[in-house]
Amino acid sequence: MPVPRRTQRERKAESYQRLLEAAQKVLSEKGYAGGTIEDIVREAGYSQGAFYNHWSSKDRMVADLVQTVAQQQLEHLQHQSIESSHMFENLRANSGDPRLFFELWLLAVRGHGIASFLKEHYQSWRQKLAELILDKSDHAGYQTSGQDVMLKASMLMALFDGLLIQYQLDPEAFAGESFQQGFDRMVRKLVEA
Repeated sequence: MPVPRRTQRERKAESYQRLLEAAQKVLSEKGYAGGTIEDIVREAGYSQGAFYNHWSSKDRMVADLVQTVAQQQLEHLQHQSIESSHMFENLRANSGDPRLFFELWLLAVRGHGIASFLKEHYQSWRQKLAELILDKSDHAGYQTSGQDVMLKASMLMALFDGLLIQYQLDPEAFAGESFQQGFDRMVRKLVEA
C-alpha cells in the first residue's frame, strides 16, 4: 500500500522545526555572529529558500527559537509540582544550550537590534511564570496578590539565570543533592511567601 503524501502544511511544519533545531545547534556552537544562515540550512539539509520561506532574517528566526524554547520550559513547569525535587536540574535540562541565550542577552544589553524582542520575551515569560505561580499557589492554598506574583516571577527568573551562568562555569558546585534540596526549598518558600 502506498504511503500517503504529506500535505504542504506538514512539510512546511517539518522544515520549520528542523531549521530551528539546526539553528540552535549552529548558533550555540559558532555564536550568533559566527553562525550564518548558510550554516543553518546546511545543517538542516535545506536550501536558503526554505529558510526565507519561514523568516525574513536571522533575527526573526532567533526570535522564534527563543519563543519555542520558552514554550517548552513553560510546558515542563506546568507539569511540575511545587513539591517536586531537583527543580533546578529539571529546568536546566529543558532550557536548551545556554551559550546561545547568554550571547543573545549580552547582545541585547549592548544595544543590538534583538534587544526589543528579548525584552518582550522576558516580559511574556515573566507574565506566564506569574500565572503559573498563582495557579500553583491557589492549588496549595497560599494567598498572594498579583503584584507579589510578578515580583516572585522576576526573582525566580533572575535566580535561575544567575545559577545557570554559574553552572556553566563550575558544574560541580551544583551537582550535589544538598544544592538540589536547597534550591527546591528556596523556590517553595518564595512561592509560599
